[in-house]
Amino acid sequence: MALIGSTSSSERTTIRSGVTKSDVGLGSVDNDSTATIRSGTTKSNVGLGSVEDTALSTWAGSTNLITIGRLTSDLKVTGAHIYGTDWYNHGGTGGSDIYLRTPIVQNEGNMFNIEVLSYEYGASYAGSYMFGAYAYGAGGMISTRMTTIHGRGISMGVSNNKIWCRINGGAGYYNHYCFRYHGWQNHDNSGFSWGNSA
Repeated sequence: MALIGSTSSSERTTIRSGVTKSDVGLGSVDNDSTATIRSGTTKSNVGLGSVEDTALSTWAGSTNLITIGRLTSDLKVTGAHIYGTDWYNHGGTGGSDIYLRTPIVQNEGNMFNIEVLSYEYGASYAGSYMFGAYAYGAGGMISTRMTTIHGRGISMGVSNNKIWCRINGGAGYYNHYCFRYHGWQNHDNSGFSWGNSA
């Protein structure tokens, strides 16, 4: 049965009168004012027979997916890659330099890279900085690599056996910072902190 009426260039396309729901493959839909699922319908009836009945909140994952750690509403991630960390506001805390204190132990066996992004409300830069090193198991932090893509001078060091990254003169009024971490060793966002001292 032809369902479409005249389609000439001067007329709108219309549905031919007398078309029923069976003509368009909806013969089993109830004749209610709103579409409903017929009683007794199963997932197999709608082509979902192979879908497992597992709540996402309890699903352990699959080897077919890459596990990237814990995701929360603000996209904090644990593991060897940490993205989307909080936008730290230095406010009116004062000081001179800004430090990112890390949980990286200087001899934990970890080649890592940390990227820091900044916005300076009361100063000059929308900054971008790269810090990298090898937290060498037999001798502490070696082979440091630092680059200021745009912004201030930077340095790295160790305090209380843990590595810090410093942006010289970065502790300005309402300066903001965030970071991303990549490395051999797993860490958690909560182990990193900002301040004006190491």
